[in-house]
Amino acid sequence: MYPPGEQPPGGNMEKFWSKTEQQGECIVWIGSRDKKGYGVIRVDKKMHQAHRFIYQLTIGDIPNGYVIHHECENKSCIRVEHLTMMTASEHSSHHLRNRKPRPPKTHCTQGHEYTEANTYEWVKADGRKGRYCRTCHNAGEKRARASGNRKPRNSYRIR
Repeated sequence: MYPPGEQPPGGNMEKFWSKTEQQGECIVWIGSRDKKGYGVIRVDKKMHQAHRFIYQLTIGDIPNGYVIHHECENKSCIRVEHLTMMTASEHSSHHLRNRKPRPPKTHCTQGHEYTEANTYEWVKADGRKGRYCRTCHNAGEKRARASGNRKPRNSYRIR
């Protein structure tokens, strides 16, 4: 992008740094962000992720197939000491090894609590487990029966 230490053409690094804030050990981007939470900046009429921009400006180019990993796990951090270049496959492996397990859901999407009485559980052929809310399931069955578009259970087709 630009040689390390050099300002972008027409760029104003004071404006860039005015969109940051020290939060603990991180320098956090407080300007615009993309859908994934990464800081974004417009330079030369082109949008750049802020962490990639500052990495390229201070360290050097990022080759194709490489990504910038946040060692601090803070997507809006732009502190160069927290940024590491690695391949996309290394990055995926890192996140698979270090991901935190999701806590189990305690309620269905309609807000009914998963209790022993209100939950139907099964084991799929491949060994994975599944469950659904009996209240929601029963309501769906009732709607289907009322619409008249439902075949009776255990009906068999005779040829």
